[in-house]
Formats: sequence, C-alpha cells, structure tokens
Amino acid sequence: MKELNSAQMGQTAGSICRLPRPVFFPKGRGCSRLRAEATITLKNTNGGAQNLTGATLKWALAVGFDTATLRFGDRKMEVVDTSLPYLRAREMFVGMTCDDFLVQAAAYNSGVAKRVKDVLDADVIATAVASGATAVVTVEYTRAFELNRLGQDAYAYCPGSTQMGQVQWEFVRGGTADPSGNFIWNQAADVLFIADDFEASDDRWASVPRIYQQEEAGRESHGPRTAVGLLAVWEYTGAGAATPLTLFSIARDEDVPVHDNVNAKRVVRDALYTDPVGAFDLNVLATVLHNLPGDGERHDIPTGSGFRLVQTGTELNPMRSAWLHVPVRDQGDVDKFIGENVQTPHGVKLINAAAKSGRTLASTAAALEPVVIAQHGDKDFEALPGRLVSDGGAAVDHVPDSVVAAGKAQVANAPGAVAKDAASDKVSSAIAKAIPGALPGRRNTRGAWRQNMAAHFKG
Repeated sequence: MKELNSAQMGQTAGSICRLPRPVFFPKGRGCSRLRAEATITLKNTNGGAQNLTGATLKWALAVGFDTATLRFGDRKMEVVDTSLPYLRAREMFVGMTCDDFLVQAAAYNSGVAKRVKDVLDADVIATAVASGATAVVTVEYTRAFELNRLGQDAYAYCPGSTQMGQVQWEFVRGGTADPSGNFIWNQAADVLFIADDFEASDDRWASVPRIYQQEEAGRESHGPRTAVGLLAVWEYTGAGAATPLTLFSIARDEDVPVHDNVNAKRVVRDALYTDPVGAFDLNVLATVLHNLPGDGERHDIPTGSGFRLVQTGTELNPMRSAWLHVPVRDQGDVDKFIGENVQTPHGVKLINAAAKSGRTLASTAAALEPVVIAQHGDKDFEALPGRLVSDGGAAVDHVPDSVVAAGKAQVANAPGAVAKDAASDKVSSAIAKAIPGALPGRRNTRGAWRQNMAAHFKG
C-alpha cells in the first residue's frame, strides 16, 4: 500500500478533484487497486437536532464521486473510463473483486469501516447532530484492476510501474440533495489517493478491464464493436431474481453464442454458487447475465467482436447493459498508446507478456496479454521477440544483436562480391520471415525491412 498524493474536492456541484501529477510509483511493483479516501464534513441545516443516517452517509459517497475519468499515457492518452457514473463504477468494482466500497464514522460501528452493502439506510451514524453543527465521515471510492474470479491470474491485467507513473484520475462532484433534506457538504473535502501495490517481476503496460455502457430500445443491446475479451455482462434495470428479463442470448459476430436462449433467472440462481464464500454477489445490485467461473483462468475468457445481448421478448425496453471487458491490442495500439509513452534515447523493447509467461496460452488469451517493457540491457530485451522503440524513430520489429552479428559474419565469410550479395539476401530474407508482427500492408513490412537489412549487411 502506497500513499500517492492528496488533494481537495470543492463543496459545490461540478467541482473537480484530480490525482496530482507527477505520480511517483515504485519500480518493480504493480497496482491492483487505486483508491480515493475522502474526509467529508456534513452540516445539519434542518433547524433542529437530527440523526445522521446511513442513507445520508451513502449519499455523501455517491455525490462526491458522481463521475470518474481514468486515463493512461503522457504523449498519447488512452481514455479508459469516461465520466463513469457512480452506480456503474460500484457495480464494476463488485463484479471485479466481489468486494465493496467503504464508509466510516467515529461514532458508528466503533469507528471501524464498513462496506456499503452492510450499511442500512436507517442506521444511525451520528446521534442528534445539533442544528448548525457538523459531523465528519470518511468514504472510500476504489478503482480495481484485479479480477478476483481468475484466481492465480487475478493480477493478469494490472498496470505496472511505468503505466502507473502516467495515470490520470479525476472525479466530478454531483449536485443531488441529501435524501433526508437535513445535511449539506459544509466545506471542501480532503482526498487522499492510495495505491494497493504488489511485487511484479515485469514492468507491464496492461489493457486494464473497463466497462462499456449501453442503453438502447428494442430487442438488442449492442456491446463493444471492436475485438475484446468479455469478462462479464449485467443489466441494471432490475436486481437479481427481480429482473423482468426471461430468455436471452449473448452473441458475437461470426462465432457461436456465449449464451443462447438461456433463462435469466436460472443464470442468476446458478451465479450464486460461483462466488467465493462470504463474497459480495453482484446480483444484489444488478442482474448478472454472464460471468467468468469463480475458479476461472484466462483461457475461459470469450473473445470476439460485435458482442450483443438479445432478448426473445421485449421485457426490457430499453435494455440497460454493462459490458466488463479487456480490449484486444493490435500492433497499432501498441505503437500509438504504449510505444509513444515509453520511448527512451537508448530504446526499450515491447514484448507480449504471453511470450514469457512460462505457460502455453491459446491465441485468444494471448491477444489480451499486457505488454512487458524491457529496458536495453535486460535479458528479455535480447532473448525475446518484440517491438523496439526509441526517441526519434518509428517502432520497428527488433532483431537481437546476436542474430545481426551472426548474419554479418555469414555475409563477411562469403567469397567475392556476388556471393556476398546472395548471402546478404538470404540472411535478411530468413530474418525477416521470423520477425513477429511484421505483416504486409503495415509500416516496417517484411519487404521494406528486408531491403534495409540487406543493405545494412552489405555495408
């Protein structure tokens, strides 16, 4: 656990609170959760003594973190959360961690923090707060990167030190009124930013899990159109067994459905058995229509494009769905978002984590893997395939120095100019074929690279 920085959130609606930059995140660590802990002063404006209740305490949390935006990258920003509403953020956190946000007050529960799900609206947080007097509460809003349901792979999509050093996180305060009509924010709230970190052998830049939110009328609700790994789907019209939805399907373009005409209440019931004992079931907040097994792994993540939720009837109109997913990174994404943000004068190498995971991953699972940032001089830099980026040039497919040296030696040993030309063509062609990611039609194609490399060998 590391305290990153602190800031203040204004008491008026629309006030913005940002994680101050620069962010100093330790090397050799990854981040499983990013937390914002706010100390809020509430003033009784009723005219008479009033109890501060659980409903008001939960309101203070929701209004303080009305919407959130999360980005990564200094040169080329990747926007992960865009004005994410509080309710969707809480659902996402529960779905990823089987945990919940925290609230705390000195006179409540002996001063021990409680999860929001355990706080009743009628709970008395502070007794008989006098008119004009104040009460102080502490609330904690958390953005998770871990996936509890993946067991040993729970930290597979958590950002590493370089990515966390380029995080941008901000909140916009809402303007809704206290449900009891008795309390207001009395002053700016102090916000402490905390990162839950863990030891990580690699500096990873991850395509972190995120939500795609959809509300559209009709029988279909469309999820992400681009290629993604689908982690969970829920509809937030009703909670759990209370949903009016009956039969539904989750399909994807040109592939078999993930679910096909399945009874929604059956999925809700069976989902209760896949959460760890004592964990918070997302069905309490929404209706889970798809989820990973409670003891799953990366191979269990369905991938594809054009995901959609289809109902046989029109029970939900509009359908309100949330799609928890991990985007698939292609070479363009690596160059645009990652390479631009980790360039150094000496060069770094961007390696798909599947190449050094020590486990055999199906191509679909490997496509979701983070990128390992290998510094010049690291053994990974020399031994593993990847993309080389450095200041002043475009990303290129990297050939280890030892391979280049062997190729040069082979050309040098060829007798005569004609033989040297033939040897350089043969060596450069063989190396070009082995370059990962050098696909025709993209920059740094095999043909262009082969010509440059052949001239390099001859020179």
